[in-house]
Amino acid sequence: MKPERDPMDVAVGAELRKRRVAARLSLADVGKGVGVTYQQVQKYESGANRVAFATAVRLAEFIGFDGDELVAAAVSAVETSEHARPRAPSARALALAQRVDRLPAGQRTAIDRIVEAILDSPNNRADLAEVARDGHPALSYAH
Repeated sequence: MKPERDPMDVAVGAELRKRRVAARLSLADVGKGVGVTYQQVQKYESGANRVAFATAVRLAEFIGFDGDELVAAAVSAVETSEHARPRAPSARALALAQRVDRLPAGQRTAIDRIVEAILDSPNNRADLAEVARDGHPALSYAH
């Protein structure tokens, strides 16, 4: 089984490739310009090989952009992909969801409203108190 590629390595490589293609440079041109083989540049671009920071900066500068632009683009790509990719629920979350599913409909609705209030306003206790007061008077927020 192939080892999983690090998302940051893949993002750095994708940005290098995008900029290299836009600059109309070949893999061989870039490799020769920074002192590595075209195969190595190809591996950097695919994320198969991790590129050392100094080499990444040299690659970026040879292609025609700053190393800080490379870092910013890679970080942004990773953050976007992390937010776009749904995480699998934890075993604890699944167990809790199963327990909630066994509750009567009214209690499930109250829990849904509380969770939504927490997610929408994580630091606003007034929202939680309002949900408890309006939805089910027996519910109260205790810390």
